[in-house]
Amino acid sequence: MSKRTKIIEFPKAKAKSLTKRTLAAGNYLAELYVDTKSVPPLYHYIVTRKDSAEILGWGQEWSVEDAERSALDRMAIMNANSARVG
Repeated sequence: MSKRTKIIEFPKAKAKSLTKRTLAAGNYLAELYVDTKSVPPLYHYIVTRKDSAEILGWGQEWSVEDAERSALDRMAIMNANSARVG
């Protein structure tokens, strides 16, 4: 992870009750949400540019770890593309 990546950590005991979590990498944010009504729970992520409401990427995974990895991967690609353009 780069120096600009900031991940908010939650204690493992509370990970199952997660309702919202925010990850940041470079110029992008990812909001992670869990749908506890589905069985098993579904973990959703939404990627936006900082200070913008426009959704640039989204998806869902079966675990919080997979949702985090997918969101971080998506933000890494977007940051790399932004660096090439600008």
